[in-house]
Amino acid sequence: MAISSVSGSGFSILTLQSRLQKFQADQLARDQVATRNRFSQKVDAQRRVGSEWAALRPDIDVAVSHLEDLISRVEVIKGYVRKLADLENRARSGTASQIAEYVVDFDDTLRQLNAAANAASQVPNLIGETFANDFSYINDITGGQGTFPYTDLSSNYTIVDSGGNTWAKSTSADTIVINGISFQAGSNDSVLVQYNSSGVATGKSAVITQDLQLNSISGSTIGFTKISTSDSYAGATLSTTGLNILDSWAYEGLATSAGRSRAASAIDSALTTINAKIDSYVSALARVQFDKGFSDIYATSTNDRISVLNQQQLLALQEISQAADRERTAIAVAINRNAELRTSYLALLKTGAPGNILNIKT
Repeated sequence: MAISSVSGSGFSILTLQSRLQKFQADQLARDQVATRNRFSQKVDAQRRVGSEWAALRPDIDVAVSHLEDLISRVEVIKGYVRKLADLENRARSGTASQIAEYVVDFDDTLRQLNAAANAASQVPNLIGETFANDFSYINDITGGQGTFPYTDLSSNYTIVDSGGNTWAKSTSADTIVINGISFQAGSNDSVLVQYNSSGVATGKSAVITQDLQLNSISGSTIGFTKISTSDSYAGATLSTTGLNILDSWAYEGLATSAGRSRAASAIDSALTTINAKIDSYVSALARVQFDKGFSDIYATSTNDRISVLNQQQLLALQEISQAADRERTAIAVAINRNAELRTSYLALLKTGAPGNILNIKT
């Protein structure tokens, strides 16, 4: 086959090949850019996912710390309740003087229990009356949450007397003087104060361990006497919260079988509640630690996934380049052998009608 140019502006086979090579080079460049863009989007997406999972860690770490501290505090509370059980058990065979000592220890232990439950070390506080609320943390990049419900594991009570006044443990830090003796009220729960319907202290109060005597109790109806003034209150309504354990005076100073029986029943019920909550919090901690590990896997494996994508990109670019080389070689061979194919490529490259450019002789 012989090919000759018909004019000075005509294309030789070399010129056609040159144009085709440029066309192919441009196409190769476009394919490479498209491939890089496609993989760049995938890499960026992986980086975003990794960053989002990593961003959850502080919240999850707080949840882990919160639950670990919570479990420790509940174990402390359990220890106090066990001590209350031990004191009640000792009182069954104790002498009058020994029981008097047990009563002081009983009330002091209950105050320590409340101090542990109401500690301000955690906000929100899942187990006390102070800063009380549920606790939630984000455990998924889609906004999913883990939640731990609030349960009051302190132990408190109020009494509404027939006059509509409420007797409650003092929440103020005021010093109360009873029979010439000063007592510091407040968080130590040592004083029962009478408040009117507006919540204002009436001026009447009683030191819990020394100044209260149980007269009667049936369900939530209670009668009691303020010993120092001999003021008696009958038909009052008792309400309990949390673990529902009362101070020793409401158990007749642990001096009677009936009083000790009520104390033992309340203590046993409290231990059942506490054990259930410990199991619940241990399970919750296991879940949070799982969430922590899950977020770690996603966050730390981002680089591995990006590395795989980069390798896939290199292979894809290599395949594009090799395919372009094979196509370039095939076209060059075909052009040299096939006049009809040359005409098609000239049309593709918009060089005009092939008859005006090439004079092909066979």
